[in-house]
Amino acid sequence: MCAGLSLLFRNAAAEPAAAKLELHVVKGFQQEYSLSVPALRDNDLVMIDIGAFARALRFVHKRQAGHLTVERDQDGKRWFCHFRDRNNFVRFESPGENGSAERVIQMASPPRLIGESMYLPVTDAVRIFSLWIDRQITYDRRKASIEAFLWSAPPVSDDSRLGILSPEDRSIGAGIVKSFSGPTRLNALEVDELANGVIIRIRATGSPAVASFIKPDKSGMAYLTFQQAAVDLSEFSRTFTMGLIREIKALPLGNGAVQLSLAFNTGMFTIKSTRYDWDSRSNSYTISALTNVDVSEVYRQEKEKRIRQELLQDQQKWKFDTIVLDAGHGGKDPGAIGPAGTQEKTVVLNIVRELGGLIQKEWPDVKVVYTRSDDTFIPLKDRGKIANRHDGKLFVSVHCNAAKNRSAKGAEVYILG
Repeated sequence: MCAGLSLLFRNAAAEPAAAKLELHVVKGFQQEYSLSVPALRDNDLVMIDIGAFARALRFVHKRQAGHLTVERDQDGKRWFCHFRDRNNFVRFESPGENGSAERVIQMASPPRLIGESMYLPVTDAVRIFSLWIDRQITYDRRKASIEAFLWSAPPVSDDSRLGILSPEDRSIGAGIVKSFSGPTRLNALEVDELANGVIIRIRATGSPAVASFIKPDKSGMAYLTFQQAAVDLSEFSRTFTMGLIREIKALPLGNGAVQLSLAFNTGMFTIKSTRYDWDSRSNSYTISALTNVDVSEVYRQEKEKRIRQELLQDQQKWKFDTIVLDAGHGGKDPGAIGPAGTQEKTVVLNIVRELGGLIQKEWPDVKVVYTRSDDTFIPLKDRGKIANRHDGKLFVSVHCNAAKNRSAKGAEVYILG
């Protein structure tokens, strides 16, 4: 009897209540937005509207009956993520050289089609989307909010591991694995500084090399040694002025062995972890290092630094530090000629020289630039170029007129059309 009553109470349970989850998305420096995503709450279980979540992340989605497909475009290629009603497996489709590669991931709970929307427990949704787009997405149960960091991929992220997040994941279809042969050659060095670390990627051709990686010591020195590899030593020796990595240097060890020494900036950064991998798909060797950095604090500091730089540039731009004095005419162009034969070019040159001397005496910090300092003809367009080349803040062009009638007065306006 009691069991029957319990069953009646279960059937009479209330429908899940409508809820909202706050989503904050960071897409780049000063590129972020926040909005609310529809959800359902059933006691402690929170289920998010998958379609609305995809739309909030700027992905396209479509649903046919109990099949929901989310699509994203990148570099002219398309990736797909397939959900099916009451099916615990989600399927990823990624573009490959010989057709699409598939990967199937098992979820803790299946999605449910409720009305016109498909819902999935938010913890599963966050995990699946993190795997699919290879970006960091986290859910804060206490704040009922989701943080999506889409700026850059997590260090050591790689499509070849897409879908392998924990031992519970079931991976079906390993995708296409290339085979490499011939002598190993290290061709290119790529360094990608992230907000919370650095990724060092070495692209190679030929057979996979036997390599060993020694993690950074207290001074920040780490070593990657290849037993047999050809390399352009100059291409793999670089110095960096800022960031986690200070210097990379390639050293020959004899018998074809090569060692890359990596100097990390442990004076400014605390290294949390390092990892070494070889990517079987692209034949590249990757070293990643994570730091104990508060990413939000990094954003704030970068924003403040950028504001300071812009203010400093504006201050320098408008700092009154250069005056350009332009004596009109000159050389073959005498300018106005007085009744006694006095030429304008001579008068204005004397005025400019005297004015320049007064400025240097009264304002010693102000630089004086002359468009001409002797009887030289300077074309009109070149006078402006001289002022711009010296970043002049004030351009004073000195001219004078001549008239037989000494009572003549007024202003003359010259318009260059």
